[in-house]
Amino acid sequence: MHEVSGRIERVTRALAAVLAPTAPGPSQAQRIAALEARAGRLVERTRLARELHDSVGHVLGLLREAERTDRPAPQRMLRDVDRVVGGPGSASS
Repeated sequence: MHEVSGRIERVTRALAAVLAPTAPGPSQAQRIAALEARAGRLVERTRLARELHDSVGHVLGLLREAERTDRPAPQRMLRDVDRVVGGPGSASS
């Protein structure tokens, strides 16, 4: 996870160092600050997406195991899946 974050930050800094001196508009420091802020948002978005992916994957694995062993899935687990994916039991519908 930190490897991707570090890579994004290094690429952003490298692009800022190359592009900032030639771009019209805000000062170089302002452009670098804006690019660094954007990189921070991208790193956070990547972290959240990874956490969501892991959580959904875990629940789906449990559901598959329950199906494979012919056991009913707990209702709480089904509600959690609906909530995450926006199904009929979710608060957003």
